[in-house]
Amino acid sequence: MMPILQLVIMGALWAQMLTPPSVSGSPSAFDAALGAPNDATLGSQFHYLRCAGTDIDQFVVLAPNDQVWTIQREYCQLGGPPADQRFAEAAQYLPADAVLGDGVTTDEGLPAQTYVSQTVANVLPSVLFHDCAGQAVAPGTVIVVADEDGGWFVGPGTCA
Repeated sequence: MMPILQLVIMGALWAQMLTPPSVSGSPSAFDAALGAPNDATLGSQFHYLRCAGTDIDQFVVLAPNDQVWTIQREYCQLGGPPADQRFAEAAQYLPADAVLGDGVTTDEGLPAQTYVSQTVANVLPSVLFHDCAGQAVAPGTVIVVADEDGGWFVGPGTCA
């Protein structure tokens, strides 16, 4: 039988090894952070944290083949926080090696920010890295968009 101190240390090490939820990660990291997906989940599209008395889910994660491709965030209160706060929150869902790129405006006139991550490049299919005209962009490029409803979206390429 293992001494209790050894079990506590092993548990602490295991907790440190858990991967935080992020683009290119596993949806199981979202399960660990947000709880089980709700009843709106269908196939590889996972829905989390329903706002009380509504059909609004705070997180919608697209994860084909157990790899997170996109994350959409909505807030229960109308309008959400200012765009800079939404960008900061969204950046927490990028791999640790994500490097801030250019600020851009989407075709719809929404503020957006690009990042590049080698982790994302290594995990997601290369066909996902394109702009809105279908032209290739650097592998590992992701876009964070502050949407018109006060939420945010993160996905590969530069076309949200």
